Amino acid sequence: MKTKTHLTYAPDPNHKRQYSENWPTLVQMLHASSQIYADRLCFTVLDDQNPVQMTYKEVIEMVQKIAHIFTHKLGVKSGDSIAICGNNSPEWALAFFAIACAEAVSIPLDVGSTAEKNNALCQRANVQFVIADQELLDQGFGSEYGAKNLSLSLKSEYYILKHITSTTPFAPIPTYGDETLAAILFTSGTTGNEKGVMLTHRNLVSDAHCLATNIFFSPEDMFYAILPIHHTYCMQSSLITPLTNGASIAFAKGIVITQMMKDLAKNEVTIIAGIPLLFNKLLQGILENVRKKGIISYGLVRTLMTINGVSISLFNKNIGKKLLGFVLKKANLYGVNLLISGGGPIPPTTINLFNQLGLQCVQGYGLTETSPIITLNPSNNNKYKSIGLPIDMTDIIIHNVDEQGNGEIAVQGPMVFEGYYNNPEATADAFTSEGYFRTGDIGYIDSNGFVYITGRSKNIIVTEGGKNVSPEEVEDIFQLNKEIEQVMVRGYIANPELKSEGIEAVIYPNMEFFKDSSPTEIENSILGIVRSGNKHLNSYQRIMRVRLIDTPMELTGTKKIRRHTVEKDIGKIIM
Repeated sequence: MKTKTHLTYAPDPNHKRQYSENWPTLVQMLHASSQIYADRLCFTVLDDQNPVQMTYKEVIEMVQKIAHIFTHKLGVKSGDSIAICGNNSPEWALAFFAIACAEAVSIPLDVGSTAEKNNALCQRANVQFVIADQELLDQGFGSEYGAKNLSLSLKSEYYILKHITSTTPFAPIPTYGDETLAAILFTSGTTGNEKGVMLTHRNLVSDAHCLATNIFFSPEDMFYAILPIHHTYCMQSSLITPLTNGASIAFAKGIVITQMMKDLAKNEVTIIAGIPLLFNKLLQGILENVRKKGIISYGLVRTLMTINGVSISLFNKNIGKKLLGFVLKKANLYGVNLLISGGGPIPPTTINLFNQLGLQCVQGYGLTETSPIITLNPSNNNKYKSIGLPIDMTDIIIHNVDEQGNGEIAVQGPMVFEGYYNNPEATADAFTSEGYFRTGDIGYIDSNGFVYITGRSKNIIVTEGGKNVSPEEVEDIFQLNKEIEQVMVRGYIANPELKSEGIEAVIYPNMEFFKDSSPTEIENSILGIVRSGNKHLNSYQRIMRVRLIDTPMELTGTKKIRRHTVEKDIGKIIM
């Protein structure tokens, strides 16, 4: 049996909450916060031409009015499914909470996916109608639902807020229990094989509470929702969690560094939850701009970073903003207090350099099935190579430990999902006999309780010597190389008789960097980088073959490579 914790919610600026009986639902949580933080900023868009600002009171009232439209105009009934698909926006968030207020179930879908694929997912989830950006509706998304569909786009005649007036009635705050289904989120995979993860209100709200008690934010903080909001990582870290304690949320237009810099220039954002790709590019940009100032300036900055690194290491005191405030101000990052990296492994070097610059950067970990965050590094004891400590109410074990001390990471807690939609076989396979959810990630826990990931079980490469190699560990070596845009490490059959695997890297070069280079120059540069990287790897981890490709590999919404779509014989073998 999975662990079930029943608590009652009472928001508190100091995160000292009192509980008994049940968790609140999403709408009850939002309503409770709106009672305390009524006039504080809740949702905003940092756009000078189309600025948006909504207080907590305005948000809960709009949610209740939209829910009334759902139930009284569109006939939404308890338990109905409604799909949401669009770019990050206050309207997306309002729709998400309004669906919950109408006692319905949200089906968040990937805005970057095709209309055909999303329509197929809608059919699988028995969706009643869709709420989407007008551009997606025009492309045929949700066409079978016709006039019931609503748009997230301001200028559309079907705009979700178009018919909301001062006289529109408020739907009541629902009183259903915390075990009620809140959302079904489909995992990435081949069409038809996606698994629908069923998350209850207890799952999402408990994880929000536990995350809030680990990152210590206040109503003065502003979270920057830059990742796709349909993904649980952004939905939880940048939407649901901030609402537990009166913080505000700024909705970004997408993962675009130039737009991000414009938004950050307003000096309002204080917390950014991002992915390794985003933070790697951000760090590269900062250091590259310093290099352009000349060798003396660059040397001075790196010296100050080293001094701050010593201060952090010896005294647990980050003085980076005092020493390097001029660098952070130039990068529009002086007002940012915390960077949270998730969605994939981040190089420890990236975390270290950000902290040396004066920006607290911590790594967390989770999966859609765990709502999603289950570990986070404490900023006052940050182990750069670890995914952190288990957050509150989370029980993590290592299942089936091998001779090297690694095993499958498994977890129990109130944030662990109920199961896969209409897929009892997959649900049964996902749990151990003791009721722990099997994450599919391989790792270990050190003597201080910190969790480490060494690989993904389905990606593990088994060499001729019987060694298990994690592709992710090898890929980490190349994440900060500006010459490489994408790298995917995988196994290939090196010896057909023994069926042992060799290690190959599929590499897509940074075409902007190599725009003036010949094909031969590109190949030689990439080979040099790989050979240099191999020197930092154990002999059994070293890359034996390189495939160079001229088109980028397909990515998920959180910018991870879809490994199963990369053909075996893709590209040109150059090593």
